Amino acid sequence: MYPWTVENGQIRTALRISWPDADIDVEHDVLSSFVVPVPTKLRLTVTRMRELGLRLADMAGLLYPQFERKVTLSTKYVKGTTYQAESAGFGLSDEGLYKLTCGIPLSRYVGVIEITTPAGPLFDLILDATETNANPAALVWVRRRMMPAESEEGLRAYAASIGAEFIK
Repeated sequence: MYPWTVENGQIRTALRISWPDADIDVEHDVLSSFVVPVPTKLRLTVTRMRELGLRLADMAGLLYPQFERKVTLSTKYVKGTTYQAESAGFGLSDEGLYKLTCGIPLSRYVGVIEITTPAGPLFDLILDATETNANPAALVWVRRRMMPAESEEGLRAYAASIGAEFIK
C-alpha cells in the first residue's frame, strides 16, 4: 500500500500487487473503499469509540501538564477474556486485578480506549461492544502504571459519571 495522487490533487491509497507466476510484473489499483468483516454482535462503532476517546485524551492532556499534551489515543476491539489475561501486566493492585478478572462480567468483545504518553499507558476505558443503545456502555476505567496519583479523584468522578467502575 502506498499514497497515490489522483487528478484533482487528492491523495488516495493505492495497492501494488505482484503476481509471481504471471507475465505482468506489477498491477496497481487505487482503493475507493474496502470492507472490514467484524463479528455480527459488534454494535459499538469505532467512530463512537474515537469520539469518546478524543474527549478523554484532551482531558488527560489538560489534567497532566507534565506530559506537555503529548498523549496518544488508541482504540481497538478485543475479546474480553484476552483483555483480562493481559491485565496481569498492567501493575494493578491485587484487589483491582481480582475485580477486573473475576468481579466484572465483560462481554465476549469489548471496545478498548487506551490513553498513553511517551512514557507508557495512563489508563484504559473498557466499553461493551455489544451494547445496543446509541451511547457506548462504559464498563471499566482501568488505571495503568504510568498514571500519576494527582487528579485521581477527578478521574474517579468522571468514570462514575459515565457509568464505569474505576479499578487501580
